[in-house]
Amino acid sequence: MANPEPKELKERMQTAPEPAARVIHKEPGEYEWLVQQADLRRAGRLDTLDQQSLADLLTDMAISEMRALGSALRVLLQHMLKVMVQPDKLTRS
Repeated sequence: MANPEPKELKERMQTAPEPAARVIHKEPGEYEWLVQQADLRRAGRLDTLDQQSLADLLTDMAISEMRALGSALRVLLQHMLKVMVQPDKLTRS
């Protein structure tokens, strides 16, 4: 599977279930599986990698990171707007 282009990733983000509905880094043994995959990659044994699962996991991680970034930006913009609209209610906290 080829790396998704930004447009394709954006489309997947719009159709992907919310993070709570997906299982990411929750399965027993997933850490061990990731370590094993990394060791295989470092050893140059590309033919033994679970490439489809790795690609799916990386896509899910990218979607999750983009959502987290969007959420953080939304909060930042809300705070900036509040400061601009209500400067008299600005506090040090």
